[in-house]
Amino acid sequence: MAISTDPDYRYQALHAFQSQREGYRLALHLQAEYGKWLIATIAGIHLAAIYLVISNDSLPPSAKINGTGVFAAGIMNILFAGLFALWNSRLLARLYGEWSDARILVDPEAWPKEDPFLTRRIEESFNAAVMFGAISAALIFVGTVVVISSL
Repeated sequence: MAISTDPDYRYQALHAFQSQREGYRLALHLQAEYGKWLIATIAGIHLAAIYLVISNDSLPPSAKINGTGVFAAGIMNILFAGLFALWNSRLLARLYGEWSDARILVDPEAWPKEDPFLTRRIEESFNAAVMFGAISAALIFVGTVVVISSL
């Protein structure tokens, strides 16, 4: 370990360290808040649609079955989106945890190295969460079309 006594290095390292810790905290907080809102909203729409379809006595049985199936698929997709978002936040926590190693304050050799495997997993989990969320949102429209076309 090469300990640096350069005050400029220590100042820059302290700034980078504090920035990484703050980025870690903010990224997880914002992602969690947005994810909760998005998942709750889309799941609520699907659940309300299921209730409306099932409770509407004027709809034929085929509309009820098909519509309920599409909206149930939407709920499953939004749950998958939530699981991938959770995995993504755990991967980000791991990344920021590795990047905010306090040794960088004194050791220039301790600066974080890029981990291509972890970076790829972060991108994949984010993309999967977005994909499942988009599919779930699209299924709101699809379910509506299925119910209306069954009339």
